[in-house]
Amino acid sequence: MAVGSAVIVAVALSLMLVRLRRSPPESASLWELTVYRGTIKGFADRVSAADGEQVRLFVTTPAAVFDIEIYRLGWYDQGTRAARLISRRRGISGRVQPAPQTDPATGLVSAANWSESTTIRVDGWQSGLYLLKLRAADGDQNYIPLVVRDDRRRHDYLFVHSANTDQAYNGWGGRSLYDFSSTGAATIAGDRRAVKVSFDRPYDGAGVGYSLLTWEMNMARWLESAGYDIGYVSDVDLNRDPGLATRSRAVLFAGHSEYWSKEMRDNLEAAVAGGVGLGLFTGDTRGGAVRSVDSPLGSGRVMVCYKDAGLDPIASVDPSRVTGRWYAPPLNRPTQALLGIGTNGEIRRSADWIVAGVNQEPELFAGTGFRGGDRVPYLIGYEYDGLWTAGSSGALPDGVSVLGQGQVIPTAAIAEMFDFAAQRTIAPGSRPAAGRFTARLDPGSTWSLYVELAGSGGRRYLHYQPGEDPPHVNPLDPSELIVPLGRAYGLPGWRTIERDLSADIRLFAGDPPRDLRVASVIVRGALTLGTVTFRGGEGEQATWSSSDTAGESDWTIVGGSGELEMAADAATGERLLTTRPSMPVRRIDEAHSVVVRRPGRGTVVAVGTMQWSWALDGYGRHTDASGQRTEVD
Repeated sequence: MAVGSAVIVAVALSLMLVRLRRSPPESASLWELTVYRGTIKGFADRVSAADGEQVRLFVTTPAAVFDIEIYRLGWYDQGTRAARLISRRRGISGRVQPAPQTDPATGLVSAANWSESTTIRVDGWQSGLYLLKLRAADGDQNYIPLVVRDDRRRHDYLFVHSANTDQAYNGWGGRSLYDFSSTGAATIAGDRRAVKVSFDRPYDGAGVGYSLLTWEMNMARWLESAGYDIGYVSDVDLNRDPGLATRSRAVLFAGHSEYWSKEMRDNLEAAVAGGVGLGLFTGDTRGGAVRSVDSPLGSGRVMVCYKDAGLDPIASVDPSRVTGRWYAPPLNRPTQALLGIGTNGEIRRSADWIVAGVNQEPELFAGTGFRGGDRVPYLIGYEYDGLWTAGSSGALPDGVSVLGQGQVIPTAAIAEMFDFAAQRTIAPGSRPAAGRFTARLDPGSTWSLYVELAGSGGRRYLHYQPGEDPPHVNPLDPSELIVPLGRAYGLPGWRTIERDLSADIRLFAGDPPRDLRVASVIVRGALTLGTVTFRGGEGEQATWSSSDTAGESDWTIVGGSGELEMAADAATGERLLTTRPSMPVRRIDEAHSVVVRRPGRGTVVAVGTMQWSWALDGYGRHTDASGQRTEVD
């Protein structure tokens, strides 16, 4: 076993056992956003930079001036601080930048037509994960993420920021690689999703993507607290630099690293073949293939992903670089070949991780006190990986030992992967003001109802669901406030929601803009919906009833997935809209954590769950995909 790989395994086991309980970080810090209206946004001309490099910044804001505060995320003051101020720039001239350029065929959205706002120089900064906090003179705030590399020396470990995956889910400008976070007319993909996304644009929400603060910060803080020698890079760097991974003992990922290019995969496989270890503290790992092309601002700044070999124009020219699923033709390179496990799907509730490998891997468990069958509560969550997935042979891969496993109930299965269940969007033509909201509903097994609000400050989503937690911001999307309505709303039977939308917005965003209006109502899961009414502050009213799909205010059902039924209520005669998943929930499945050892190669550890890093560090308020707190906290 390579020396670095042995340490990776030790990291994995100590993570499972210890679940550090040090002093919690302060709840409010200067690096965090205190105001978020979405009026100031920006991006950098590169994902990462090394010492001495200049980084060009492109920022839009209606304010006359703005400041930039540069923070490095990490373990500071015995863990009580999560970031340190590195530098500050004041009094930068602000401007409202033009609308981004768009390509309706591919869905590409690019702000490469923006004017440069300022340039910063990386000047002796320690390698790490950085946040550039934008502070407009009018009070609004947002982030630009940046990875700082150290190209001057070899590090024991390289920690990789998953920028490709963040960009895949980035819906700024109305397009991402996903239909659910895209808007507008269908592209050549056949739905609203883009097949090309650009790094030449801000991230939506808080401006930082979701991997950095949701998954990666926790593991980076823990690694630094333990004193490991860490260098930081991005997956974009692994794509462009064939030898980068070989300049370390092991390469580490955390959270969600779903999209890999051929070059990135080839480079990592070559490094492992040469003895470099690989630690995937992730779930839904390396499922999708992408490739990079140049943009006006630099090389490799546009990510291409058709998700279907039949759509990709290079399929007949260079099938090895087709952007489909890695396990499927013509790529035929299942994830299991490298990691031992492959992507399975999404789960709604966290599951226990059960120790399984004590007898097979005694040296890895030595000193931990773990015995076979011991449990770590709720460690498996969000999306998971396992041995028996699309592309697997049905036999345990060569050199693989199972360290742990857990039983999970996937959301649903679709196209060999998973289904986001039923979703229907109901849009009002009149766009009523954000006032009082009333809805009649009869819950099914699992449901959520979103009210989408749009105004000068951008979009907000009020997410109503069963449960008793206090209202809180979705950790994956700062623009979404989760509002649990109580345990009774998870039980069958007619109930009425009555909410003041403006009051709910104030819970996490201060006073809402006066022009905030209702853009849509989104129903997910199994739910029967009756009359929906909005009443504005000046007496205006908009009502939707499924007895007329146009409604009193020209409401329309604009799309979605899953089965849809319009049926009359026998008692009242009212016509009701019922949604249900298009496929039944899949059987109970298994998630697996494995170690892969093959002669002459680096050791690979793949834990098979996104939530892993939450067990390492107490920063943040962690909930599973259903909005329930995890016991890992």
